[in-house]
Amino acid sequence: MSKDQQTFRMPRWMTGTLAGLALVTGVGGILLVTEWGLDPISLTVATVGFLLAIGALDALRTRITLDGEEIIIVRGFRRRRLFRGHIDAVRWTRRRGIALLLDDGMWVRLPDVGGGQPCAAAIRAWVEHARRTEELYP
Repeated sequence: MSKDQQTFRMPRWMTGTLAGLALVTGVGGILLVTEWGLDPISLTVATVGFLLAIGALDALRTRITLDGEEIIIVRGFRRRRLFRGHIDAVRWTRRRGIALLLDDGMWVRLPDVGGGQPCAAAIRAWVEHARRTEELYP
């Protein structure tokens, strides 16, 4: 990791709790299916365990990385890169989280990584640093 790279992830206690719930529910679903067969309750518990496992994997992979001149957004098993010069504004609201306004007028909503306002402030400072550097050294 380079010196000017900063990564925001969901807190480990949240992903650990989600992974623990997925494990307990998955094991419970397997035990119910082996003990009582394929009844609706055991299938429901096994399905919920499977969906929790997918959610835990997604939460473990979700991140926002500020790397040099680009921001890398990993969410939903997809990766998106945006150049810092194309970001006009960074907005944060309690209900909607962090969103980036691009120079073409599009809004890009960032994944919730649990940082909230401090994470938005760090991204805003990263964007503004590039603008100040351009003004000082054109």
